[in-house]
Amino acid sequence: MEEWKTVQSLRALRELGGSNNLDFDLNPFPDRLRRHGMNTTVERTFIERANHWLIVAGIYLVAIACYLPAMDGKFLWDDDYYVSQNVALRKGLDGLQQLWLGVFPNPKAYPVGIQYYPVTHTSFWLQTRFHDWRNDLNPIPFHLVNVLLHATSAWLVWTILRKLRIPGALLAAGLFLLHPVQVESVAWITERKNVLSGMFALLSLLMYLQYIGFIELRKNPHAPPRTKKDGGIDFSLPPEPWKIYTLSLLPFVLGLLSKSVIGVLPAVILLIVWWRMGRVTVKDVLPLIPYFLLALAAGIWTGYFEREVIGAQGPEWAFTLTDRVALAGRAVWFYLLKLLLPVNLAFMYERWKIEAWQVIFAFAAIAIIAALFLARVKIGRGPVVLGLIFVGTLFPALGFVNYLPQRYSFVADHFQYHASIAVFIGVAYLATRYLKNAANWGFIVLVPLAGLTLMQSRIYEDRETLWKDTVRKTPSSWMAWNNLGKALLDRGALPDAEHAYQQSLDRRPDNAESIQGLGRVAEESGDLHTAFARYEQSAAVFEQMRGFTKRADANGSGPHYNMARLLTLADKKDEAIAQYRRALELNDRHVFALEALSDLLRQKGDYQGAIDAADRVLSLYPQSTTARMYLGNALYDSSKASKNEQQLKAAMDLWAEVGQMDPKDPRVPTTIGRVLAEQFRDYDRAIPYFQRALKLDPGNAAAKQNLALAMDLKRIAATQPSATQPSTVPGTMPTTIPSSVLNTNQ
Repeated sequence: MEEWKTVQSLRALRELGGSNNLDFDLNPFPDRLRRHGMNTTVERTFIERANHWLIVAGIYLVAIACYLPAMDGKFLWDDDYYVSQNVALRKGLDGLQQLWLGVFPNPKAYPVGIQYYPVTHTSFWLQTRFHDWRNDLNPIPFHLVNVLLHATSAWLVWTILRKLRIPGALLAAGLFLLHPVQVESVAWITERKNVLSGMFALLSLLMYLQYIGFIELRKNPHAPPRTKKDGGIDFSLPPEPWKIYTLSLLPFVLGLLSKSVIGVLPAVILLIVWWRMGRVTVKDVLPLIPYFLLALAAGIWTGYFEREVIGAQGPEWAFTLTDRVALAGRAVWFYLLKLLLPVNLAFMYERWKIEAWQVIFAFAAIAIIAALFLARVKIGRGPVVLGLIFVGTLFPALGFVNYLPQRYSFVADHFQYHASIAVFIGVAYLATRYLKNAANWGFIVLVPLAGLTLMQSRIYEDRETLWKDTVRKTPSSWMAWNNLGKALLDRGALPDAEHAYQQSLDRRPDNAESIQGLGRVAEESGDLHTAFARYEQSAAVFEQMRGFTKRADANGSGPHYNMARLLTLADKKDEAIAQYRRALELNDRHVFALEALSDLLRQKGDYQGAIDAADRVLSLYPQSTTARMYLGNALYDSSKASKNEQQLKAAMDLWAEVGQMDPKDPRVPTTIGRVLAEQFRDYDRAIPYFQRALKLDPGNAAAKQNLALAMDLKRIAATQPSATQPSTVPGTMPTTIPSSVLNTNQ
């Protein structure tokens, strides 16, 4: 009965002329309805409230159950940029400052990740505050947070639709929660930006609908606000409209800073207003002006970042206007088909050839939208509104603006995470409106979808599983074959890796990554001559891409780094140093190149250069034990040349730090033993360090050689004590050396 009264209220509202009286700073809309004797509040019984929270609990439990296989998955593609190798996450407040302000004054020098989404990065930063970086990150908590955010968005979808009295609200939320096309956004840690921005966008929409009076979230809107005298905590919404408005604007801003694609939200709100009221007035638009301005600024910034910083420009993005229209039209139908028929879902799809005739897809989409608009008198405004929301929310990914993934594919499942809600609402409404026993039909649909989601989430177990599934479904993807080659190479499956890289090159001969991959395969197989030739070839191809993309320049440092390693093995130190320097010109954050350069410069006697390179590593990666070792080595060798006791002490302290950070690192006892024997002639203390090193690493040749030499020198010292007295230089030894360095019981 109450629901019927609400419907009658809305009909009466249309007769009143819609929202002409809605002012930016006036009381909420339901108050005006009540002034006309209309009831907008539906009181729920205890059983209804209990059922509500059971449904909410069910949403979270079902989400966790369906994504269990993915939650046990490893870090995948780009997860290193966002999480596992993101140096800002390893720092305290300095890292947080880098996440937010590191983009200024030069965005191209942004030191964190490959996209400026500071709220998303901050969520990762918060999750790693208590992590011991001596150990590998566990991906499970990151997966779990993604799943919980997705479930929260499903809850918000249900709440918004239920409050708007749209039939099929729970079914629509269930489709959003369980559809397998969402797996890419939820199971892929990098797409935290999708699930986080989606949650913020829905929360902002919920609050804005409360602000304009389309829904009522307060249990009793007429009750006076709680005061301090009432005691307890007041979780109810404030009665002041401007506070509700702020509660909508704030999550919108956070959402934009999580992923800017939610900038379409103010347009979505106006479509909802037109759907409910039949018109949009100036007074409806005025409160949304800040939203539009913020969305415009975020969109321009993201477009600039994609083009100028990430590098979505060059021959691969040289599309004409006709190309872009054809691409957009085909993409819209691709996404709709994947929602209605979720088969052959892949992590990466074919980058199809764009032809002029494909503009027919765009004309067909426009024609259908126009037909729905013309038929609004008979079928209502809902269908055209849903169609516009679907296409409009997809707009940033339809190809009218450049984005990096266009290099290898024009479409991706995660691009329609937000837009899919419109289709799910339409499907749920039609099912509820035209099918008898809609609840049974909903169950029949959702159970298979849950099964598909469960199976789809299994492919996110690890990189090899993901890319094998991708090349099976999209065998034409050169990028998928290349990434499969990397995964196989890391596992040591050299013949399979070589085959995958060759498949990638067959599809794209100028693929520098795969050429370099074949070089690594040759190196692992012992063919260093072929490996060096491959690295040279890869470097030449990368050089042709120089300046197009930040990532291409960074990846272009790889062949130079690999050539430098091989030159070092050939004892061509000067040539190796030149290659390391070239690698660092392309990527000044290449930690391994900096570490290796530091060691080579020390060997060449350039102690200050070695110290500077090691210091640079520690500024980027404070937990690096290798940089500490090399810095200590440089300081020690410098101290011998300059007789600087402070440098010697600093070197010993650095090695002691490494011993504390990693008690099982054999380099520490080897180095300290060498210093005790070489600098202080204290063989009695040096020998246990060499023995400790050999216990940690029985194949440690340096420790074996030094142990034998120290024992020989000790025997000589026993026969010639006057010639081999231990040095007693005051103040050069650290006050303490951690027991962990020498603890032979570990």
